[in-house]
Amino acid sequence: MAPVIVILLFKFGKNTYKELPYYGTIAGFAPNGDTLRHSIPSFSFLDQNNRPYGSDSLKGKIYVVNFFAMSNKVAASKLTDNLKKVQERFRNDKEFRCLSIMLDEPAVSQSDLMTFAKDNTIKTYQWHLLTAPADSVVNLLGNNGFLLKNSDIVKKQATPPYSPVFLLIDKEGHIRGKYIGIDDDNVEGVIEDAHTLFVYYAGKTSK
Repeated sequence: MAPVIVILLFKFGKNTYKELPYYGTIAGFAPNGDTLRHSIPSFSFLDQNNRPYGSDSLKGKIYVVNFFAMSNKVAASKLTDNLKKVQERFRNDKEFRCLSIMLDEPAVSQSDLMTFAKDNTIKTYQWHLLTAPADSVVNLLGNNGFLLKNSDIVKKQATPPYSPVFLLIDKEGHIRGKYIGIDDDNVEGVIEDAHTLFVYYAGKTSK
């Protein structure tokens, strides 16, 4: 444990260990007494490579997810720029992913996703852009999924929707952080809390 923490302190400049919250209601208790917490349900959408990607691929990964309509170019560009800052800090971590779920209706094509990724210089080895029919996406956003409220989705007349929110998800699919990701000042908070999760899991594996 100690060497891991030393490495993280050297790399990031300060001790980022703290207790992160769990979002959502407690679902009950397991027979062994463990708390059953809200987790992201099983899902599978198509990514920019026209391949299924979702909860199965994300098992054992820490990831940050955001939501926007690609056709809302201003919001999409700003959210993507800020998520790129997060990815850059974890570019060498095999257990880290970025996820962008499209809110476009009708759903955009995989070629559109590839073009968007190229135009925004997204490093797709670690970042998946997902598209699906609108009803499938909506079902995943609310109380049974990513816990986004109506106020978390910006809908303006004649402007495609987006969410300013970034969510941090741990390896078990629990939501551990919620941030106004469109705000530059909040990006460092996302990075620090993701570091905290890596320290936590490093401690578990070292025992």
